[in-house]
Amino acid sequence: MIGALGLAASIAGAGSAVIGTFAAVRAVQGRWSPEAAVRATWCAFIALAAANLLMVMALVVRDFSIAYVAQVGSRETPLLFTVASLWAALEGSILFWAGLLAAVALLLISRTRSVHDRERLAGTLAVLLALTAFFALIVVGPGNPWRRISPVPLDGPGPNPLLQDHPLMAIHPPLLYVGFVGLAVPFAITVDALVRGRLDAGWLRLARRWTLGPWIFLTLGLVAGAWWSYAVLGWGGYWAWDPVENVALLPWLTATAFLHSAMVGRRGGLLLGWNVVLVVASFALTLFATLVTRSGVLDSVHAFTRSAIGPLLVGLLGATLVGSVGLLALRLPDAGGSGRLGARARAFLLNNLLFAAITATVLFGTIFPILAEALTATRVSVGAPYFERLVGPLAVGLLVLAGIGPSVPWGDWSARSRDALVPGAIAAVVVAGSLVVARLEPTSIAGGAAAAFALAQSAAFIVQRLVRRPRRPGADWRRTPNSRAIGGLLSHAGIAILALAVLASATGKREVAVTLVPGQSADVLGQTITFVRSEERPGPNRTVIAAAVTVGDGASATRLSPALNVFRTSTQAIATPAIVPGALADLYVTLLDLDPATGAATLRIGTHPFVSWMWPAGGLVAIGGMIALVSVPLRRRRAVADHEEQLPAATSEAAFDGVGH
Repeated sequence: MIGALGLAASIAGAGSAVIGTFAAVRAVQGRWSPEAAVRATWCAFIALAAANLLMVMALVVRDFSIAYVAQVGSRETPLLFTVASLWAALEGSILFWAGLLAAVALLLISRTRSVHDRERLAGTLAVLLALTAFFALIVVGPGNPWRRISPVPLDGPGPNPLLQDHPLMAIHPPLLYVGFVGLAVPFAITVDALVRGRLDAGWLRLARRWTLGPWIFLTLGLVAGAWWSYAVLGWGGYWAWDPVENVALLPWLTATAFLHSAMVGRRGGLLLGWNVVLVVASFALTLFATLVTRSGVLDSVHAFTRSAIGPLLVGLLGATLVGSVGLLALRLPDAGGSGRLGARARAFLLNNLLFAAITATVLFGTIFPILAEALTATRVSVGAPYFERLVGPLAVGLLVLAGIGPSVPWGDWSARSRDALVPGAIAAVVVAGSLVVARLEPTSIAGGAAAAFALAQSAAFIVQRLVRRPRRPGADWRRTPNSRAIGGLLSHAGIAILALAVLASATGKREVAVTLVPGQSADVLGQTITFVRSEERPGPNRTVIAAAVTVGDGASATRLSPALNVFRTSTQAIATPAIVPGALADLYVTLLDLDPATGAATLRIGTHPFVSWMWPAGGLVAIGGMIALVSVPLRRRRAVADHEEQLPAATSEAAFDGVGH
């Protein structure tokens, strides 16, 4: 019964999206009212939301007559991971994706209030509903999760063991999905602007506003993924330059570049063509990420299996790129801006070039194994050294620009602008000197100095913004220019702290492996480690083989329990490390092996400096974006939207004064 209802809801959602696309196109042509497309969007959202809820219900009640439930469900899987199984495999993730697309289309409708924004609504909805229809039709076609199977199995294998070993795996994928799907909105807004030949201040304002929200979710998703990798896999790291990690990073890079570049575009329409490229690239890279994870073309612990959906995603990606390039070629001659590039505009341009170089480097390293296998029939891999050696210097340049940016004037440099760099320069010299004394490599010294420079500059400018214009009693802090700038500066500070933590953990990490029998102690990395005993605990969906370990002596000793998890459906044990977070360093203990004959445990003991700073630093980046997002002055936004058609692009720049500066 659930399967039949779910399939019917999916068909209704796909049909509503197709009808809505047609209605929106007719509205763009001026033949129908946009309200028909709006009603179709509501129908698509209700139907696809119902389909997603029905699939969750089927997973919870273990309806193994449904193919997807039989594939990822299990009677032993805890409720949290049962619900998270909706996006744990291919067909369910596509259903979830379609529902999210309908949801963001509905959100766009609810947030579109001004007269001129409503004029853009029909074209934007046409693109969003077409994308919704594409994924919904996959759900009712080649990616149908509702197929009935017979005979009905008594139980299923459950989701991938790696996806049910930590609560972060119920959070990390949806955050990335919302970020990916959200980037479809600025893309749709841009396609509408290209079709109508209206690459004006209104387009840039809307595209930038609707990019900031997905950027926040992508930031949180990337940080949550790194945290999961650190807390679950037992290898002591948080970023392995895995292909699926890389493709999640790529749209974040181009979206970040656009958030900066749009600040130049607001001044006389400069770099409009480049801004279009960044918006299209951000969305296209989300499709590329979807293709990589759902086609099986690359090996990854995160990727799904090979499927027939891959060619369809290739077609969508190709249509997106060809169509966007064609529209841009037609409209670009009319999209040129006037005015010269001042000092800050040149800094932003250099910022964008560095982001583009990092994106190209990561993209090439990710797809090179595919190209090599296709051309030479030889399977190769690109390891972390390639990425670190090429991306590292480019990231240093971005950190320097993050520190310089707030002090750079839109016009020419002045003595006051140069004086504003003193706090950062002092911090950079102090940190560089300390790292020289510590005998680190030149690249590490440069990275540490650049991160310290960016952090000190951001902190100094935050203080200046807070004390420069005292807020009037009762005034709404969200409506002040300072609040928007402070949001961007907080994001810069978070990036700088994150860079310092990555550098410290990479250069100061120490690990030692020891083998101990029960009751034996060893002094390792300044800690007294005692292996007390081993224990085997049955779990709801696994067997846990744990080592009871104490760190320290006497009553103050810390008790730890690193473990190996053996899942019923997997022959390979998954390590769950025991982590003692610290302000200066984490103690990281992993159980590598347990000898059943002697009872001896092989443990890897590690100290990881400043890793615990990474998670709040990533949160600070997202918080800065949130402050900037909610700080847009609503009244001025509406007033500018109502008049921007009569004003040149530079006139309405205050309506979307930038994140970070």
